[in-house]
Amino acid sequence: MNVEGTYGPALLANHSSAPVAGADKKSAGTSGDRSAQPEGSRVVLSDRAKGMLSIREAVDKAPDVRESRVLELKAALEAGTYDISGKLVAQSMVRSAALEAFA
Repeated sequence: MNVEGTYGPALLANHSSAPVAGADKKSAGTSGDRSAQPEGSRVVLSDRAKGMLSIREAVDKAPDVRESRVLELKAALEAGTYDISGKLVAQSMVRSAALEAFA
């Protein structure tokens, strides 16, 4: 991310809920007034940030459930052909517990 224009503690105080060290409250526009923001300031996202944004949008559009996989598993269960090893189940349970412990 690249920030262009005049910036400093007073500008940052306008966009943060936490107080900024050294920001003068009178010039910071703490009432939510953005008129204290220097004219010509803008934020330019890097190519990487734009890529991350497009990935996030794609994830948000993706369904939460993979319907095709659910149908495959359901058909295998109904046909009696679904077989999974206890070892794989145990590994998955340990992996899930470890992720929850560190989250």
